[in-house]
Amino acid sequence: MAKVKMILISLSILYFFIQGVYGISISVTGGNANSGLGATTTFAAGLDDVVEQHIVLNTDQGKMSNHLHADGPVTGFRQVRGKSGGYADAGFSVTGRYAQTDYEFTMSNNPYALVTESLTSQIADNIYVFANAKDFKGEWAKAEMYVDSPSRYSINKANLVGYFVSAYATSDSASVEQKATRAAAPEGKILINLAARERSFDKSYVKSILKSLYTPYPYYSNMKACAYASFGKTKATQSFYALGPISSESYASLNGVSTRDVDSYLGKRIVVQNAWTDGFLNRKGAINVVIN
Repeated sequence: MAKVKMILISLSILYFFIQGVYGISISVTGGNANSGLGATTTFAAGLDDVVEQHIVLNTDQGKMSNHLHADGPVTGFRQVRGKSGGYADAGFSVTGRYAQTDYEFTMSNNPYALVTESLTSQIADNIYVFANAKDFKGEWAKAEMYVDSPSRYSINKANLVGYFVSAYATSDSASVEQKATRAAAPEGKILINLAARERSFDKSYVKSILKSLYTPYPYYSNMKACAYASFGKTKATQSFYALGPISSESYASLNGVSTRDVDSYLGKRIVVQNAWTDGFLNRKGAINVVIN
């Protein structure tokens, strides 16, 4: 049955492309009352745009996978509720008439909630990617990245290469991870956010924020980041190579008492950010380390 659905979806996309319809939305769902998978992709397709998408849904194994290539604007949202009670979602948005996007995702709800995305997008106006995970008790972790370029020259638009993100949730923990080979935003900006919250009596919270300051060509590479929340503990950590001025902030709060480390850097730097809490040891911390 899954193969039949895949063929029907592919034919629908081809039909819309031939007719030149502006705005195509495709949704695929599967699962039962306790767990499920869902995916929606929207294309702002013009007469000269090309869209190719293949979706495979296997509800017996609790899995869904997808491959997509799109010219022009495209958005997508994926969500999964695991049989253990965890929830995860991930999505992306790319704008720009000449944007070129290649994208893949996988999802699983058996027994835990897991969703992953891989994306490379270039010659875009702006690119936004995100992921969220939430466990059964309400503890959560999230990651997001925004690359924006108002450049008038199509060859110098925003690009995000080798991006990968995953969101994973069990009944008692939530975690997200993201990484990228490189990101650039000529005449624009790059923003990365990480956060996690733990909802026991300790009420701990951490976040890590990075944003580019004004520069003709903000550029990041070798970015790795993760956020995690479980009973009594939270953490947010990331490392990257930055070209151009940036502002960096790490923040940790435990029992209403906060620690914050804010700084800005110029030139070429390797930056490591960490924020963490441990309610059992009554510890918290936030630190930014710069390596020339």
